[in-house]
Amino acid sequence: MVSMVYFLAHMKADVPEKIAEAVIQEMDRESIPGLSIAVMADNKICFSRGFGFADTENSVEAVPMTLFRTASIAKPITAAAVMHLAEKGMLDLDTPVQEYVPRFPEKKWPVTSRQLLRHTAGIRHYNNDNERLNTEYFDSLTDALVFFKDDPLLFEPDTDYSYSSFGYNLLGCTAEGAGGKPFVSLIQEVVFDPAEMKYSRADNSADPVPFEAQFYKKTEDGTVIKAPFISNSHRIPGGGMLSTAEDLVRFACAVSNKTIVSQKTLMEMWTPQKMRTGRLPGTVRGDIFMAHALGWLVFRDKNDRQVIRYGGTQAGTRALLYMLPEIKWAVTIMCNLEAADVDTLAARIVKECLD
Repeated sequence: MVSMVYFLAHMKADVPEKIAEAVIQEMDRESIPGLSIAVMADNKICFSRGFGFADTENSVEAVPMTLFRTASIAKPITAAAVMHLAEKGMLDLDTPVQEYVPRFPEKKWPVTSRQLLRHTAGIRHYNNDNERLNTEYFDSLTDALVFFKDDPLLFEPDTDYSYSSFGYNLLGCTAEGAGGKPFVSLIQEVVFDPAEMKYSRADNSADPVPFEAQFYKKTEDGTVIKAPFISNSHRIPGGGMLSTAEDLVRFACAVSNKTIVSQKTLMEMWTPQKMRTGRLPGTVRGDIFMAHALGWLVFRDKNDRQVIRYGGTQAGTRALLYMLPEIKWAVTIMCNLEAADVDTLAARIVKECLD
């Protein structure tokens, strides 16, 4: 549903057509089978549309309800739940995780939820494709700790930064222990339901679900083929969820509106915190340093606007959530092609809508 108030105040009437044109051009350039996009303005969904095919073999079109893998956008969703528990006094961000996860062995140094949130805990990332492309089903998150729980830390926590999806697996176990219920139930209660994310769910089943896309990748010669089967049951908190572009925009709105956490907690979550070395944790993309706050990447764009974002890539999928909270604007792009360049498309959408 298009918000005409927003378009009259901020955009030319042809912007929806320009968004669609940009999407089609980028899909053609990248050979993306299917894509869904949603734009939020003034905390309302003002543009939402599916393009191409969710399932090329059966000619199933992508629609706003199409479920794509969130990949690492699961991380800020997990972070929101953790910060909700911390705000309620149920979880101490600076207490060693063994308080909540007794099955995680003691390490040379203590590991805390705060360190896990910003990837400064020293927990390693995937070592190989067997871990990244796992096909084994796990009944519980704590069982899935088997991949890394006995490994030493990469460094003393808060002295360095190293991105880790396994770290978010441990964070999910911490949330389970603190919240006293399974992680999937916890996420439903404190994030999905309050944010009205009615289609979102854990990607923890081998059985297809309604509106779920098929997933694809490119071969070395550029041919688009089906991506291999994977089980995301071992990494739900860090990259094992299914959602729609509209639902992720609703998540952005709920976070910005303090529906999940208070203003004070939100500011803590979006404020980068220096490590003991004095450096900010984060990553460089192009000429931009994106600081890793508590579950989110944060920076200011060329127009000095605060940007809160997170992206993810996984077997058969690429997704991006890009927020400009100071002007209550956000865009989510989800597609069913592994490693597709959705950042270029996002930049075009921002330009068409705002610049």
